[in-house]
Amino acid sequence: MADRLKALENFILLTLGAIDRPISILHLEKEVFLLWNFHPDIHNYLNFVKHYKGPFSEEIAKIIHHPFYLNNCWEYYPPHSENDLGGGYVELTDNGRAEYNRIYSDAKERESLLPLLSGIKLVR
Repeated sequence: MADRLKALENFILLTLGAIDRPISILHLEKEVFLLWNFHPDIHNYLNFVKHYKGPFSEEIAKIIHHPFYLNNCWEYYPPHSENDLGGGYVELTDNGRAEYNRIYSDAKERESLLPLLSGIKLVR
C-alpha cells in the first residue's frame, strides 16, 4: 500500500511538472485519465468513476489535498467564486520543481518508463 501511494504521488508530481503552470483539478483528472487509458500499468494505482464533469478519481483528490510523501511539493488554490467548475488549481512549489527534476532524471534512466514520460509530456 505504501509503495502504491508513493508511486501515485510521484506520478501526479510528474504530471504537474511536465509544464510549469497552474492546472485546475478538473483538467488534471482529465490528463491523468488519458494517460490511465493508454498506459495499463497505471490501472493498478487509480480508479475512475463516471461523473457529470467527466472521469473522477478520488485518489487524485485525496493526494492533492493531503499528500503523504511529497509534502510542500505543490500548492492547492481554491476555485474562484465566479468559476468553481474546475475544483480549484494546483501548482508546483519550488520544492516541488526540485523534486520533479530529481524524479524525472531517475525515471529517464529506467528505459521502461520512457513511454510514460513521453505520454505525460504529450498530454500536458
